[in-house]
Amino acid sequence: MSTFTASLNYLKTNHIALFEKYYGRENLQPNLVDLTGINKILVVKNHDSISDFLLAAPVFSVLKQAFPNAKIGALVHPHLESLAKLNSNIDEVIAVPSEQELTFRKFVKAGWELRKKWDFAIVLNTVNHSLTSDLLAQYSGAKYILGSAGRVFPGTQRNFMYNLVAPIWPDHIHQSEKNLDILRYIGIEDAVVAKPLVLPPNRITKAREELEKKGLQPKRPLIGIHISGGKLFGTWPIGRLAELTRLLKNKYNAQIALFWGEKDGEKAEQFLNYVQFDLFKIAPQKKLNIACFMHLCDALVVNDNWAMHLSAATGTPLVAIFGPTNPNEFKPAGEQFVAIRGQREKADNITVEQVEKALIQLFGNKLENRPPKNPDQTASAETTAPGLDAEPASFFDGLDISEDVLKDLKPELNRLKWQMKTAEIRFR
Repeated sequence: MSTFTASLNYLKTNHIALFEKYYGRENLQPNLVDLTGINKILVVKNHDSISDFLLAAPVFSVLKQAFPNAKIGALVHPHLESLAKLNSNIDEVIAVPSEQELTFRKFVKAGWELRKKWDFAIVLNTVNHSLTSDLLAQYSGAKYILGSAGRVFPGTQRNFMYNLVAPIWPDHIHQSEKNLDILRYIGIEDAVVAKPLVLPPNRITKAREELEKKGLQPKRPLIGIHISGGKLFGTWPIGRLAELTRLLKNKYNAQIALFWGEKDGEKAEQFLNYVQFDLFKIAPQKKLNIACFMHLCDALVVNDNWAMHLSAATGTPLVAIFGPTNPNEFKPAGEQFVAIRGQREKADNITVEQVEKALIQLFGNKLENRPPKNPDQTASAETTAPGLDAEPASFFDGLDISEDVLKDLKPELNRLKWQMKTAEIRFR
């Protein structure tokens, strides 16, 4: 944490009420706001979450249709700059670190670049609310600053840096709807929402050529499996994903594209040891490249994390695995995106049959029961996974605990099994 961040935290904790008293803006009624002279609109969303940014993408689409001649700017975290530039509804991208990473020098530089440049500022504060976002909206010089009434700083009466404060609609659960509620407050109604990302055709072509070099067969379905985890109890076990993968290959003759995150190398090796057949390996790389490979898949199976939202942003149908997180709030909007939530809010309780059924629902008649002429015998249900003392995958899958907890338990389980084997030998 920088000295500047520590100072902001001190201000919020000890003096935010005084800040509200002397610098709070007077609330305006939306019917008194003249929107005809709005030519430059800044949307502030500098949280570093890919998921939250993509859930906010409909805001840019609706704004562009409501103000077709206005310049739309997005203030985002540097981590999201490249994705924001793929949104055709955003004319300018301004990258500013989040509050935890910001230094005084970077803050002053960002404020100077923004100053007196915008007519209208919108702070999307439905998921998280930072003092930095509000201050940068102030520095933009905007006559009007719009934000939600939610997530008020402790010690204050309201979100005092906004002069247009949108009320919270308790019946609107989904995060995209909560973001759009902010616009509805000033009379901007929903329009046809375009895809959040427009992928460059040449990059899609390059990704297709890469797959074709590795043996892609256009007439066979290509299903992506992303193994990166989500929240505790929100990640489907690797063994279950591998079992689904073998079933898709042997029963439906599907081709498989494996995706994994930068920290999931060991997990990817474990998955490959389970399946024991060749597939397309999409190694961690730039999000644009990953999005292009996702776009080429006929469907994806993902956990509830950033990969779910990235794949949905490309328009590719998917089956999302949910545990403690409510899919009604965070699932990508659209019938082509199916969410399955485990019993007792645990992803471990989702069966392979449930995911298979959901994929059939997405594919319709395209996913037929058509096993390959020479099925891969090494990928049969009896395949064991090296490194687990030749225990069947179902041994660990049957435990009602998360993958992360299971990883910590494995050394102790293996030690106990060794002691049992030693005792058996001594008996003999």
